[in-house]
Amino acid sequence: MEARDCDEALRQVLPDFAFDRATAVAEQGWDFWTFSVDGEWIFRFPRHDEAARAIEHEFVVLPVIAPRLPVAVPRYDWKGTWAGLPFGGYRLIRGEPYEPGAFTVPTIATALGEVLHALHGIPVELAAAKLEEDSSGAGWIDSQRRFLVKARDAIPLLEPGLVAHLDMLIAAYLELAASGWPPALVHNDLGPVHVIGRSDQVAGLIDWSDMTIGDPAVDFAGILARSGQSAFRAVEKAYGRPGGPAFARRVRYYACVAPLHDVLHGIATGDAAILRDGIEGFARRQALLD
Repeated sequence: MEARDCDEALRQVLPDFAFDRATAVAEQGWDFWTFSVDGEWIFRFPRHDEAARAIEHEFVVLPVIAPRLPVAVPRYDWKGTWAGLPFGGYRLIRGEPYEPGAFTVPTIATALGEVLHALHGIPVELAAAKLEEDSSGAGWIDSQRRFLVKARDAIPLLEPGLVAHLDMLIAAYLELAASGWPPALVHNDLGPVHVIGRSDQVAGLIDWSDMTIGDPAVDFAGILARSGQSAFRAVEKAYGRPGGPAFARRVRYYACVAPLHDVLHGIATGDAAILRDGIEGFARRQALLD
């Protein structure tokens, strides 16, 4: 989908939405085509059915949780259907995505910790029904298990020395899953690129398409992997919630297995570059377990 397609969709489906120009954003994700409209609005168009379900979840969940968070989240004022799939537009949250090093700044780390404190404190029942999920978090454990099985099936594509490492991670996850943890509504893709800031003020969180009822430790994995141990500890200190047994170990686990999503996506799409990046990223992150 290109900018002219977005332009056509908006003019045909949303005739009351007045605008001049749509521009594709620089970084396009796997699941959505994303466009900036007049520098004031962000419109997201799903690439496939799974992403369509995700944006529909955003439509119904984000208005419920927005009043409970100290930062802005997308508010979809415009919605429609194009090529058989739902799409939506929200007013741009002013600011810029943080660079990974920003989370080592004490004021930013504290602000992010407070945001996660608020997010994980939202009663899961408020979101579970709208997400069509079990509030106990049992669905999270099943999805992680399926993910690991798919990754293990793809093991011939990994370097031979990484086979034993993945088997160790699978065994570790089964142990951690059995230890129990407090289920929470999680963003589930929380890295610097999805945290919008204005200087040392965290202004918003974007791209909630992976949100689910799951393990709160997963929202710290991107901080640890991309910003380092000191940033993780600083955000965790401001977070101030009990994360359950072996919280830091669970964070390290999620950080270590995250590149396997790239591996599976590279296989599914035939994209050799993404596959290579996933394999190399998985190899590098072994150090997080040391």
